[in-house]
This record gives sequence, structure tokens and C-alpha cells, in this order.
Amino acid sequence: MTDFGRVLAKASPLDRKRFFRTVLEDVYVENRKIVAIRPKPNYYDLLCMSAVRPNGDPSPSTIRVLAEYEAFD
Repeated sequence: MTDFGRVLAKASPLDRKRFFRTVLEDVYVENRKIVAIRPKPNYYDLLCMSAVRPNGDPSPSTIRVLAEYEAFD
């Protein structure tokens, strides 16, 4: 999972668009910045794992990964 960002960065814009449409249910934007995402249920664990560093520390990302039942405040 540590190479996830690099792999995604190398993808074409069309491939990134397809990927995000496949794995995301909702995207929440405030002031033109993504602040939270709601993955489709099958991809929740994948996206949560990608938000954690190999040593277990949370990444400095400010994007929340919301569970299926979790409301966005």
C-alpha cells in the first residue's frame, strides 16, 4: 500500500477517473478541497489502509474516510 499514491500518480487522467468512480460512493468538498470520501463498501478497508503509514501512524491527510453508515458533519 505504500506505493499506492505513486501508482495512482502515474495513471492517466481517464484511468484515475475510472478508478475513483469504481471505488467511491461520495466525495465531500469544502472551499474547493476534498475533505471527506465515502468509499463503496467493498473498498472501505483498502482506502483506510492507504491512509496509514507502514509503521501504523495515521497519514497527515486531512481527508476523512467515512463508513457507509457515518454521516458527514
